[in-house]
Amino acid sequence: MPPRTEWYEPLVQRLIETHAGQRPESIMEAYADELRAAAKQTSLPIRPHLIASFRGIKRRQAAYDFAGRIYAEPSGQLVMDINDLDSDERQHFTEAHELMHPAFPDFELEHRYRLDATMDRHAENREEEYLCDYGAAALLMPTELVADRYSVRGGLADVERLSDDAEVSIEAAANRLVALADEPS
Repeated sequence: MPPRTEWYEPLVQRLIETHAGQRPESIMEAYADELRAAAKQTSLPIRPHLIASFRGIKRRQAAYDFAGRIYAEPSGQLVMDINDLDSDERQHFTEAHELMHPAFPDFELEHRYRLDATMDRHAENREEEYLCDYGAAALLMPTELVADRYSVRGGLADVERLSDDAEVSIEAAANRLVALADEPS
């Protein structure tokens, strides 16, 4: 699939403007790399809860009716809520996804949260959510730790190995390997 060139959501357009017209996927990948490096997360599995702690984000787990959300309290304190009824892999990915939202300029003014892993195709923030998923995959399965150790050529064995090593779902591991592939897959 060729890279997307048109973006319509105002929050995504501000992200692009803030970064001098760079591709949003590249911005999110760089942001993920910065988060990991600052928190000294240099090997798999990446621990998003440690990154949140390093960033001073208050993390809460409970039986919510949504997968996760991140927001700023009136004091400016960032709070991340994670549904503890979800599988460990789902919580892990949701935490990484929520860590991507602060990459967007003025994200703290937005008041939305993710209800589930499947976004309505007409949701007003589907571009933002797509980019947060992209960034979450980059955070949990960074190119520098994945590209030379796992590949689509390795088939399901490499997908399963990456899933185990990164503590993500089979689907997330497969999607990341396809995204990193330099050949049709």
